[in-house]
Amino acid sequence: MAVRLIMAVISISRQFGAGGKTLGEAVALDLGYRFVHEGMLDKLACEMAESRPLAAGAEFYAQAHLTNVLSSLGPADYLDYYIKQDDRLLSQEQHLGALNQVIKELAEMDNIVLLGRGSQFILKGHPGALRILLVADQESRVDFLIRRYSVTPSKAQALLKRADKKRSRFLKLFFPTEPNETSLYHMVLNTTWLSLDMAKGLILDLVKRISSQGEAG
Repeated sequence: MAVRLIMAVISISRQFGAGGKTLGEAVALDLGYRFVHEGMLDKLACEMAESRPLAAGAEFYAQAHLTNVLSSLGPADYLDYYIKQDDRLLSQEQHLGALNQVIKELAEMDNIVLLGRGSQFILKGHPGALRILLVADQESRVDFLIRRYSVTPSKAQALLKRADKKRSRFLKLFFPTEPNETSLYHMVLNTTWLSLDMAKGLILDLVKRISSQGEAG
């Protein structure tokens, strides 16, 4: 049974293939939170950027509208995000501005798990935000993709190379801090050595402990 806690938002950053989406979905399910992966964040940001100009001090999306748009996205094929994503999004500052706004507003809605898209930087210092980093060695990441998505070893390696390149490009372009700097996170989990179930248990335990003591910071 899902247990409601006072934690506002959980940000999961990860190396592709370390199990971030699978773990994020499982954590959200157990907590009764909404899960939003980076493909959905990009779509929300594009929808916001196209709906009106982003000006300094502009009001956030009405929460009801944001919720409706989010719900309409549906469970898209996550692997397609890495195969078909338009690279032009990664060089558009307007897109980043909208993404920054979307992530901050989603955090204000509470009870949400966000995967990627610089949310660990955008929500740094946000009251109630818990930042998690998942890492794994390349062999484990390739093996995870083969098992999880039924791709060939060569396809898994190609996906890893492309995803790592995109992550590095995006974060270096907009967030100069090293994304794997451990001091940025409340918890760093290595899924080479930890099963996803063990990792989930550790996150849930940390959420409960922080929730009982107040804001994560």
